[in-house]
Amino acid sequence: MIKLHVFDMDGTLVDNDCDVLWKKFLVDSGIAPKEDREKSLKYYADYTAGVLDVDAFVRFQHREFVGHTLDEMKELCGRCFETTLKANCRPRAAEWIRKVKATGAKTVLLSGTNTVISDFIRAHFGLDIVCGTQLELSPEGRFTGRVVGEYALGKGKVANMLRVAGELGIRPEEVAAYGDSVNDIPLLAAAGEAYAISPVAALRREAEKRNWHILEWAAR
Repeated sequence: MIKLHVFDMDGTLVDNDCDVLWKKFLVDSGIAPKEDREKSLKYYADYTAGVLDVDAFVRFQHREFVGHTLDEMKELCGRCFETTLKANCRPRAAEWIRKVKATGAKTVLLSGTNTVISDFIRAHFGLDIVCGTQLELSPEGRFTGRVVGEYALGKGKVANMLRVAGELGIRPEEVAAYGDSVNDIPLLAAAGEAYAISPVAALRREAEKRNWHILEWAAR
């Protein structure tokens, strides 16, 4: 019996990449320089190819957080959600989540995106827990631009999934995991049930080879 459903965010619950959309929002709002749009797309291409320079990306992606308080960034991220992210949330994902929640199972949003942004996605879908990249706060309560612990990508996602499951007293074989990209293969392989969501070609081949479930949630 599946007791925990763990959902990747970008390309799974959201019909886009939230880190890319965040930078687009910042550029459109005049907060970030125009060249950040192109840089963001380059980092996304590196991510999909599995060659992302995580340290460089973390510095770039969280630059606008530096020096601000949690309340200040929650307000800005809330504006981003309402104007940019919300329209990209997948209705088919929402329908599925309502069904799995009706079984009494716990639900988790697992993403490499920082939790300040991803918590708005969690709330939109009614998920129980958000588990993403944690951003460091200084003793004065201001963001430093650094992350706490491991960046939640690839094997980092697996570690977070196992940690959350363990805290809930749930075994890995009682977990269902959902993802869309080759970067999610370690996560899907570590779960008792695996769902490839509107998968990229390489993940689709892997899912077919391993007899994983394939669901089509992308807009048509």
